Amino acid sequence: METVAECSDVVAALGARSCWEGALRVWNSMGCKPDLIAFKTAVRAVGNAGQWQLAMLFLESAISTRLDLDKELLFHATSALSEGRQWMRALPLLQEAQLGRTTPDVSCYTAAIRALSLGTQPSQTLWLLNDVINIQLQPTDSAFEAAIRSCGELGEWKRALAYLDYMFQGGLVTNAFCTCEAMQTCAMCGQWSEALRLFHEISEQKITRPVKSFSIALEVCEKSGLWEEAVHIFNDFVEKGGIVEEDFVEPLLRACLQAGQMARVKEYLHELDKLGFIPTYALSRFVATASSREIPVPQND
Repeated sequence: METVAECSDVVAALGARSCWEGALRVWNSMGCKPDLIAFKTAVRAVGNAGQWQLAMLFLESAISTRLDLDKELLFHATSALSEGRQWMRALPLLQEAQLGRTTPDVSCYTAAIRALSLGTQPSQTLWLLNDVINIQLQPTDSAFEAAIRSCGELGEWKRALAYLDYMFQGGLVTNAFCTCEAMQTCAMCGQWSEALRLFHEISEQKITRPVKSFSIALEVCEKSGLWEEAVHIFNDFVEKGGIVEEDFVEPLLRACLQAGQMARVKEYLHELDKLGFIPTYALSRFVATASSREIPVPQND
């Protein structure tokens, strides 16, 4: 490659195709001194491929050449650590930047929040989100999604709902994935009605509901004994072209079995057999046992 710009373009193209090894070979063959743009490209390319160690080596190399680091490079580095779930490295990186001449922006904080969430550090996730709000930065929907997920791990369903309200009040569009995480939090805390309310709220917003939201809703119906609601949700999913999988079928059939709807269970199994669905051994045995009793099956905990 004759120029740094040409090298950066090739590395970026390879990185976009997750060909980080090819990007690394191009970088090593470069015959000219890389500039800040080239380092940004390299950190992004290897970071997106999950190679956080290489991303840190590029960052250290940029620092050693005395380049003036900017927010974009810091973001790519923090994102690489986030993808690698290296929260213990992401936080010191932010702190070092704060002490230097580079002030992290909301995208850098969001990457660190995701790193904490993916690294199963729920308390610190919420602490960092609160820190972002306190310094009057507007958290992104990705930051809220990670925080709401952490609320579930902490059993704080009310806080998860409060975050949804905060997003709305702050002018952010509450995306379906944030609502889905709040559904999961409510379900984990036994707040069945709240979980179903959020499910129907996604539908009222006329946006595409994540597949996970249907799965959570069916599990909630099973736990709360709402077999008719489970049937409605399952049929809605199938009518919209959803692919039938085990985590959809089992809660549906169990909800029906618990209500003594054996005829409906057999009808579903017959129809699902045409679609090539093969129930698990545990579910088949469960259905067979219930069929022999012909009585409502006690709810499983």
